[in-house]
Amino acid sequence: TSMRLLALPLILALTSWSPALSLKYEIDDATLNPLCTKNCYTLGSSDEGVTPIRVTVLTPNLLRFETATNTNDSFEDRPSLAFQNRDSDVAHTVKESGDTWQLTTSSVVVSITKSIGLKSVQVTSADTSSAFESWSYADGDAPDRLPGTIRTLDQTGPIPLDCSDPAYEQDPPQGESYHCTMGLFSKSGSAVVVDDVGTPLVDAGGFWSSEPSSDSEDFYLFTHGKDYKGALKDYRFVGGAMPLPPRPALGIWFTRWVNYNAFDVDGIVREYAERSIPLDIFVLDMNWHKKDDWTGYSWDERLFPYGGAEAIKPLKEKLNLRFGVNIHDDTGVGHWEDKYEEFAKAVGWDTSKNETVPFLSCGDETYAYALEDVVMKPLREDGVDFFWIDWQQGQGEGGCLGDDLNPSYNPTIQLNKLRITDEIRNNGADGSDRSMILARWGGLGNHRYQVGFSGDVDQVQWDRLAYQPYFSSTAANVGFGLWSHDLVGAQADDPELFLRWLQWGAFSSIFRTHDRGMSSGGCADTDEGCNLLHIWDLPQDMFVVARDFIQLRSSLMPYIYTATKQMHDTLLSFLRPMYLDFPDSSDAFSACTADGSMSQYMFGDSMFIAPVVSPSNATTGLAEKSVWVPPGEWVDQETGDVYSGPASVTLSVPLSSVPRFSRLGSVIPTSPPRTGAQFGSALEPPTSLVFNVYLSPSSPSLSGSGEVYSDDGETNAYYFTDDAHTITTLSYTYESGKFDAKLTTTSSSPIKATVKVHNCPFTASPSATFSAPTMTCSIPLSSGSASATFSVGGSAPSVAGLAGVLSRANKAKSMLDEAQLTPGSMTGGQASAAKLSRVASLCAVLEHAFSTGDGAAFDGAVGGARGMMEEAKAEVADLLETVDEGE
Repeated sequence: TSMRLLALPLILALTSWSPALSLKYEIDDATLNPLCTKNCYTLGSSDEGVTPIRVTVLTPNLLRFETATNTNDSFEDRPSLAFQNRDSDVAHTVKESGDTWQLTTSSVVVSITKSIGLKSVQVTSADTSSAFESWSYADGDAPDRLPGTIRTLDQTGPIPLDCSDPAYEQDPPQGESYHCTMGLFSKSGSAVVVDDVGTPLVDAGGFWSSEPSSDSEDFYLFTHGKDYKGALKDYRFVGGAMPLPPRPALGIWFTRWVNYNAFDVDGIVREYAERSIPLDIFVLDMNWHKKDDWTGYSWDERLFPYGGAEAIKPLKEKLNLRFGVNIHDDTGVGHWEDKYEEFAKAVGWDTSKNETVPFLSCGDETYAYALEDVVMKPLREDGVDFFWIDWQQGQGEGGCLGDDLNPSYNPTIQLNKLRITDEIRNNGADGSDRSMILARWGGLGNHRYQVGFSGDVDQVQWDRLAYQPYFSSTAANVGFGLWSHDLVGAQADDPELFLRWLQWGAFSSIFRTHDRGMSSGGCADTDEGCNLLHIWDLPQDMFVVARDFIQLRSSLMPYIYTATKQMHDTLLSFLRPMYLDFPDSSDAFSACTADGSMSQYMFGDSMFIAPVVSPSNATTGLAEKSVWVPPGEWVDQETGDVYSGPASVTLSVPLSSVPRFSRLGSVIPTSPPRTGAQFGSALEPPTSLVFNVYLSPSSPSLSGSGEVYSDDGETNAYYFTDDAHTITTLSYTYESGKFDAKLTTTSSSPIKATVKVHNCPFTASPSATFSAPTMTCSIPLSSGSASATFSVGGSAPSVAGLAGVLSRANKAKSMLDEAQLTPGSMTGGQASAAKLSRVASLCAVLEHAFSTGDGAAFDGAVGGARGMMEEAKAEVADLLETVDEGE
């Protein structure tokens, strides 16, 4: 077999089989040109005894520097997986004076002594507002370069994301490099150097080349200072766009490692329907295929007697669900596989001994495309929408060149590239469906191959939960914004951990619950027992909270998908560190830490999230949460409290809450609430919208707008066809209590929309409806416009924060009711008691006043609420003093 493996590349080279179409490298292949046709300059030559260098101007802040290795003074023009586009027409000037060569853009001045070459490079800022000042060749990379991401968290705890850390000198998990990649910018604004020597190069057909680079030095200099968003946008220009994922990817996923058959799949779907839990994607872990080997590409007929199509397609057609399956490309294609004979013939493999065709997707183009088109394509025809590429077998396998010195040529990024580009390669770009994978990070450039799989959580503990927001947010620094983590069930004695993990998932890039075998088996015979499995395994009160957050995630699809389109356009991830938006605030850099002591991040342009990643106090049931409020004014979405930043606050957070904040005046588009079964809702175009406007009624004036981007959610038409998308915009003005809103849309279909004003004061608008528990009023957008006049100013009290007062009062009342300890609840003759009950019942008072148009009663209730709450707090404190300890 080993001799046959050595001969396989030659056999494949001689075979007459070839793929139907040559590979289109990426979705934006037609706009990318790796060959510099202008704006590149060669200085020196070997004939002059000077090692030639080449300087390429890519953007005003991004430059490429090369040193040739050969005697014919040629440089590397093939694209690498990290850098594909090197043709630019950015404005600049060049002048020479003796031995000095100088290039100037609007942002930097480059000076080179020609007789010395690359080591003489000096770059100084031409922009007095930039944090970047100067750089020389001797400076090397920025010492305070911000973290990026790594390949996986398999068998790994909370690891530092500094690639120089000693942790990365240890043997990596699964025999493959961590592919640790630092961010594209630094904390101080110093220049960042990205070395491209050793990055896989791509040949004319789109397959990577085994020929080494023509350059001995090849690096890109990022001089963006603290314009972090500008650096990401420039990297998109040279590194390519992140293709929009299919819209269901941003919805709700279910995965589990178990031996499911078609009946089991139907059963899980019924459970979701009966409990009104949204579901968009169902993933079958590796048990779906034949069990002759760890690797498998054929349906296990004992589970799916008629193949997967009969089990999958009805659920896709009836419920709009999408399906993925787990693949371990390791040992190759065995004789038990359905397509063994056809595949062997395609690659010229002798089948007389029934020997496995070894995996060689890195080492040979013909093998790679035959595996994709002969073996994998039938699974797509069965209804499989994407593959979970669970590669775990080392970086030098499959003919890859990866080793400790050059880990860039690895199976991870090669398989990711192949399976993202299969659809375009086979069907052309403009008429194809979108591609998606679930796979680990393979190095810089992997942002084009979404979605990321961070591997198995090594331990289900609070510190692992605390690490995930940090890990996810820093990946934005290399443009990788769609990490998917296992949202795993904790042990039965710690359901809070499971709930908090689900809550974090609701505001993560990808919501994917998963069980990797920890909920069944031998654990049942241990003292600790097995982990919780399903959402509905939580205690009932926690299940209701978990479902609320999953439904909230689903309702946020218009906001999330619009932010994902922005990611495609600019490479700015919607889940990102606070310092990308507030680079001049030193506290922004410590707002999300690896240990979770601070854990918050931006969630799109208008929100930031501070998930709870530590357990609650056993007595109060509240978790203490430190939050940094960034510059500006921010509204707590749950309580309505308005915070002015920069400031640090400590919140006491109940199990039912996740601190989340909107910019004052911002507009957050959502879908309206749903009831009953909620399958495939992520794919549905938004024909009904709720525009949430976050006000502080005391503000003298505000204005704002919110946009919803929509397309078909499944094809690449969004990229190639101008009219393949719609934009719906809600704009408003608010001044001296007068609120006016206007809706515009490019959609030819009617859009039903409602404006939901948070921190809503009294209004006599006949079309408005009011909800006291949330202190919101909803105004339908009739004929594309809406207006209301609010009771503000003068003697009208502020309603900001009242939603939190009412919510806490009712929670406290409910808890004391359960213990039969609510003051004034069980005996008569206590006229002075029941202050808590009175403040908790203000919801009814406010709603009655609103419905009857009694503004005076409404304002009176609002004005007295906080005083009543203080009295209730004192009443409860007195009560607690009289209760025996432990009662």
